Amino acid sequence: MLFLTNNKAYARIASSLKTSRKLIKVLFSYVFIINLVKKHSPYPWMPVFFLVFSITPNTAYSEIWIEEVQQAELPLALLPTGSKKIVLEQNSSLGPRTSASIVGGQHFAGQYLIKSDTASAITINLTSDDNIQSVQLNKFQLKYNNLVYSSFPASGLDNPGISGTYVTVGFTAIIKSGAPEGVSEPSFTIDVTEDQP
Repeated sequence: MLFLTNNKAYARIASSLKTSRKLIKVLFSYVFIINLVKKHSPYPWMPVFFLVFSITPNTAYSEIWIEEVQQAELPLALLPTGSKKIVLEQNSSLGPRTSASIVGGQHFAGQYLIKSDTASAITINLTSDDNIQSVQLNKFQLKYNNLVYSSFPASGLDNPGISGTYVTVGFTAIIKSGAPEGVSEPSFTIDVTEDQP
């Protein structure tokens, strides 16, 4: 028997490194310009006020949080003689294209809470980590704000806000022939970024 019970999803957020570098670069430019203006301007306060006003929006820092509420879980299946599929729908049901012999266990779609501290639209991307050669994850489904997406990255999504929005993730797991008996833990990545205006 092949026990596919622990499908782990490792969520990652948009990298804050680029934002921090931009912030440092902008602050450095601001200090340099202020010193330059104070030395060469008869009205040092006027250009400084203008510069502060125009640079401040560029130094804004935002964050996106992803919290796993329910780990995605696949049912128990017999080892296949050829490649077989387990289709886990975003509503936690098994899809009609499931061809693996299911012998028990529970199955749950992954559920996540996404939060953002800005009002910008977001993009969500789902990708397989391909960390288990004998189990391939593909054909992801995402339910967000009562709409189901199956093409990724999904862009222009409403911002979840600071209170957050729940999303559910389903996918197709292809169990290849020659898969070893035991527990397999294929993983996928949820990548959430803010859309740039």
